[in-house]
Amino acid sequence: MSVSNNKAPVSIFDSQDSNELKERQRLEELKRQAKVQQVKLDKRLNKQKILMGAF
Repeated sequence: MSVSNNKAPVSIFDSQDSNELKERQRLEELKRQAKVQQVKLDKRLNKQKILMGAF
């Protein structure tokens, strides 16, 4: 009995699609991290402004 392999042939286009998806996911993660850092910075600057106004 032979076992046949039913996988579709892998082409360079499949690997390119996979790489593009990974790049898009990485880009979205970096954008999310940048937003989080910007929010933290805005909060810190706001706190500094309030403290400076108190003096």
